[in-house]
Amino acid sequence: MEKKMNKKEIASLLKEKINYNDDDCLTIINILEDNFLFLKKNKDKVVKDFIEILNIDELEAARIFDISSNLITSIIKDKIKHPFRNQE
Repeated sequence: MEKKMNKKEIASLLKEKINYNDDDCLTIINILEDNFLFLKKNKDKVVKDFIEILNIDELEAARIFDISSNLITSIIKDKIKHPFRNQE
């Protein structure tokens, strides 16, 4: 069976990239999870949610969106390229 990453593992990877605390990283993951992040209109909504919930400016919210969406995209690509990795 394939080992799946949970939210805390993804948040930990995100934490390394953006230097936010665990709770904020989990909040970011939850916001992304609630939106389909590959659509332009959803990017605008996610950035707006980051600004409101994390109390940050638009530039920082866009930076976090870019970093987190790249992280999630790389995880997805890795799963596609190596579907049987991490099987126990």
